Amino acid sequence: SGLRVIRSFVQEPVDVKRFDDVTTDVFEKNMHVAKIDVLFEPIIKLLVGFSYLIGLSFGTYLVFTNDITLGQLVAFNIYLGMLIWPMYAFGELINVIQRGTASLDRLEATMRVKPLIASTPRKHVDRPERIEMNDLTFTYPETAHPVLRDLNMTIEQGTTIGIVGPTGSGKTTFLRQFLREYPIGRDMLTVNGVPYEDVALETVRGWTGYVSQEHLLFSKSVRDNILFGAGEATEAELQEAIRLASFEKDIETLEQGLETMVGERGVTLSGGQKQRLSIARAMLKKPELLLLDDSLSAVDAKTESHIIDSIRSNRHQSTTLIVAHRLSAVAHADEIIVLQDGMISERGTHDSLMAQNGWYAQQFERQSEEM
Repeated sequence: SGLRVIRSFVQEPVDVKRFDDVTTDVFEKNMHVAKIDVLFEPIIKLLVGFSYLIGLSFGTYLVFTNDITLGQLVAFNIYLGMLIWPMYAFGELINVIQRGTASLDRLEATMRVKPLIASTPRKHVDRPERIEMNDLTFTYPETAHPVLRDLNMTIEQGTTIGIVGPTGSGKTTFLRQFLREYPIGRDMLTVNGVPYEDVALETVRGWTGYVSQEHLLFSKSVRDNILFGAGEATEAELQEAIRLASFEKDIETLEQGLETMVGERGVTLSGGQKQRLSIARAMLKKPELLLLDDSLSAVDAKTESHIIDSIRSNRHQSTTLIVAHRLSAVAHADEIIVLQDGMISERGTHDSLMAQNGWYAQQFERQSEEM
């Protein structure tokens, strides 16, 4: 997945050298193991041969001295032969146990990891009709300073919310609160008056469609990637999702259409195509709560306008949250919030924010001049 980065920085010789060092080390260690393994069988056979030689020699002497009978000597050699396979098996058992122990250690390390969020459903919620934030403050487990602070807002069903702000202001973290990826304080986030933590994780994530900044695509066909979240969708629903994401013309240019393999992490697609494929995947799910995390940054203005119009016309009864750096993507929103240092510094419609002449207005005018 990093081939493009390696090539763009002309690091092929360095990477080949690093790979050669690793493979050489593995080769040398395997050769050392192979040499020991090759010696194992001859040594065992040599020991077995010496055992027979000693047994027959000394046994013959004991027979001549009438200390044992001939039958006892024969029985002894038969028992000695029966011990050969257990000796081999014991050595193989030790080898298998050592390999199994190494694998078991890795498995146990994975199994010991406890999820940050435990699903403890107490109440059932069919759909998110009203989501409220009450002094929501959030700090990542590995950090000491809060990323979001004292957020208060209400999101009614069917509304579109735009989230904008400088880089690092907490926009992505804001969206992730609706996915319950991390624990938050009791009653800081409620849906229909019910605390988020009282709703089953499967329910919360079932009504949510999330399109992240990093578009994870699987090494399968375009069709399989779009159907990932809704495998039982009909062909008509699939085509409708593709149309809503303005992806139909791109499919026509692909060599095998919907059956085209996208490659690992979508290596055969452009940035804009990855974004629209991910949007189509989310739209096909028909989520009650659609979260778009800067998912229109790689498309042109005309395509962006088409996707926004599709969202407005087809999701008027569902909730949509859009994070964007290009403010034209959120100008249509019912409410726009500006996050700065994890706090809401401005909020309102596009027109009201332009009248305030704050960060939003200045940024919008600057982007308009650049266009």
